[in-house]
Amino acid sequence: MNEPHTKLLAGAAEIIITPALDGPLNVVRPSTGVHDDLFARALVISDTLKKTAIVSLDLAGVGFAFTDELREQIKQRTGIDTALVNCTHTHSAPFTMPYSVTNWNWLMKEGRPWYDALLANITEVVCWANAELSEATIRIGREPVQIGLNRRADLQKQSDDEKLSLDDGVIPWVDVLRIDGMDGNPIAILFSHAAHPVTVHHASNLIGADYPGYAVETVKRHFGGKTITGLRRRY
Repeated sequence: MNEPHTKLLAGAAEIIITPALDGPLNVVRPSTGVHDDLFARALVISDTLKKTAIVSLDLAGVGFAFTDELREQIKQRTGIDTALVNCTHTHSAPFTMPYSVTNWNWLMKEGRPWYDALLANITEVVCWANAELSEATIRIGREPVQIGLNRRADLQKQSDDEKLSLDDGVIPWVDVLRIDGMDGNPIAILFSHAAHPVTVHHASNLIGADYPGYAVETVKRHFGGKTITGLRRRY
């Protein structure tokens, strides 16, 4: 009788995907500078039988056609046929979803070289992560965190009896997936928190990853620069 395959392999990598200036941000204003770089990050995990890629992008979102093409490119380059693609939804990045006419026109014209390179760069970072596969262990955790509020509660139009508390309808925790190498140091840390990354929004015309970017840099400073950290944003 064959023994079950229980070994876990993992590899992670990241690449900068910051665009050139003057392109429109998610709030339809041209960018005037860079506050912090945007990243594409990839985690590849394997049980030695099947591989899965988890991709985190410092972007507002991407369209279905882009995601389908990305998955196909990843499969052709690595053989990985399961790729989970997530965007942090920062509003301080180009609007990369195909339902804003102004921003989409820029993306298909002046911004087209960056957009085309984006597909290649994300595919490449998955290849890098796949090449870094090594034996690992996996841990999960949950801790209390509360930085969001329920914006569906229109406090101005509701009666006193109908008004929702700012604490209603929110998720007051952060979920964490930590992948450690056999030396005990983290290869990758993936965290998930349901709060819209719009702490900057109209307050700045600078490109940036909003609070997820700050959180990632804080985790990396704590564990060291080799730890790949990413956010999986939930609504």
